[in-house]
Amino acid sequence: MSDFVKKTIVSKYDIDFRKFQTISPVNRNLQGFKSDFTLLDVPKKSFVVCSSGSMNYTKGTDIFLQIAKNVIHEAKLDNPIYFVWVGKDGNVDIRNHFLNDIKKMELDSNVIVVPNTDTIINYFYESDVFLLASREESFSMVAMENAMLGNPVVCFDKGNGTNEFINNENGSVVPYLDIDAASNAILEMYYDAELFNKKSVAIKKMAVQLVNG
Repeated sequence: MSDFVKKTIVSKYDIDFRKFQTISPVNRNLQGFKSDFTLLDVPKKSFVVCSSGSMNYTKGTDIFLQIAKNVIHEAKLDNPIYFVWVGKDGNVDIRNHFLNDIKKMELDSNVIVVPNTDTIINYFYESDVFLLASREESFSMVAMENAMLGNPVVCFDKGNGTNEFINNENGSVVPYLDIDAASNAILEMYYDAELFNKKSVAIKKMAVQLVNG
């Protein structure tokens, strides 16, 4: 379990913390992963921000769209930004609102929604940044998989165990549900290629160390 889960259980049930042990989750080893095909139909110079998960309140689908709106409106014509959400399972009402909101917010040209797929790693591989918009996560496996691919992760500072391995050196940890801060974190990497590359190298190095123990 993550430190976040351990602390939550200890505080809620008053259990001796010495009875718990933090264990890193088992992930698919993506070291050296290469994709033989392209799934995203976007211009070559595009900057791609990916998220994934079921359509539910906890995963922050509404947060994802608010951040996407802020960021997309700042994009340069010669370097467009695309936001990709992988996963359509979950609450039907939330999914319908999500899809309708994309149109109402006039984001349908830059937001791509992909059904649940066995080739999700390929979408991660074609992305630049992973946005963890979740309100709560025990330990995000997809965030770790993106880290192994060198995708800096943007996440919130409360409600999940992800920031046990994500920091501002290899990604961005922003205040809980702070839309502007998350948007700015993505835009900083979008505008500053050197900063993006530095974080990409750092997060991949961290992920490899965790996987190899």
